Amino acid sequence: MCVGQVCAPHGLHGSVRVSSATEDPEALLAFSQFYGASTQPLLGPGRLLFSEGPRTFVLKFGEIPDRTAAEALKGQFLYVPRADLPEALEETFYYADLIGLPVRGADQKSLGTLLSIQNFGAGDLLEIQPLDGSQDSFYLPFRKEYVPTVCLPKDGVEGFLIIDPPVWRDGDD
Repeated sequence: MCVGQVCAPHGLHGSVRVSSATEDPEALLAFSQFYGASTQPLLGPGRLLFSEGPRTFVLKFGEIPDRTAAEALKGQFLYVPRADLPEALEETFYYADLIGLPVRGADQKSLGTLLSIQNFGAGDLLEIQPLDGSQDSFYLPFRKEYVPTVCLPKDGVEGFLIIDPPVWRDGDD
């Protein structure tokens, strides 16, 4: 699971700016091991030097001795194993747990598959690939009124999403 990204080096002694992708940005500081895109360990725990805003921290990692090493990590995503994350609270979800789930209508009829969850600045959007594959995927706001049911896979039972998309009429903007 991606929990952050190295944004840029900070100073000359190997400190880096890290943007947190966790709901509680400071949760990033609790992880003892970070991985890169491969399964190889990338960094150990970071020591907080200071916060630069609500989601950005300047951290010092023991594996980054100087600015040159820090520059080499610019843009690197930081991952942790799913098992290292706490259980999601009620009515909250790890998006990785939702990707690939079947999407059904209110009548339980299969409509497609959840491809991704995007946020272009105005809230989370579900990207849904219709079942027949003949149409392009479409986006639906991830709000209770449009996605009244989220059932995660559990004990061998397949998960799914129930959607109730708005009705579009010709002439609507």
